Amino acid sequence: MASRLFKERIAAIVIGFIMIFSVAGFAFMNVGRFSSDTAPAEVPYIINRELTQDERRTVLLTGRVLIQDFHPSNCTECVEIDVTLQEFATRFQKFVVLEMAEKNDTKMQMIGRDGKIVDLLETNLTAEEMLPVFCDLAVAQPMECLLESEFG
Repeated sequence: MASRLFKERIAAIVIGFIMIFSVAGFAFMNVGRFSSDTAPAEVPYIINRELTQDERRTVLLTGRVLIQDFHPSNCTECVEIDVTLQEFATRFQKFVVLEMAEKNDTKMQMIGRDGKIVDLLETNLTAEEMLPVFCDLAVAQPMECLLESEFG
């Protein structure tokens, strides 16, 4: 009887050690993933070129909304739109990244939570019109979004 009890205790201790070392091993395996050597570079809130896929991924993984503003260089009516988007990005610089580039095709869109894309070409591009769209897409939200959802 004592022998059986002794064997059960030894088995329990061995299983306990296996569990502890499994947790420690898992933690050590994941340390390299989050080291500063592999950390993505910080993306500024207004950038005047196309972002790389890694930069886009970084923006979206940090909970920010990506606003893409692509248009031809000869687009004269786009100047006012650019100013509006820059003012919006400046206002919400901790929550948004504005990607501006000259391309043959015109594209204005917001990309946010879960990769959801909202086309801004069909939207009246004012801060008041963009704010609800932005708030719907943003994971990390500014006070204006929180107040609008509470009182709006």
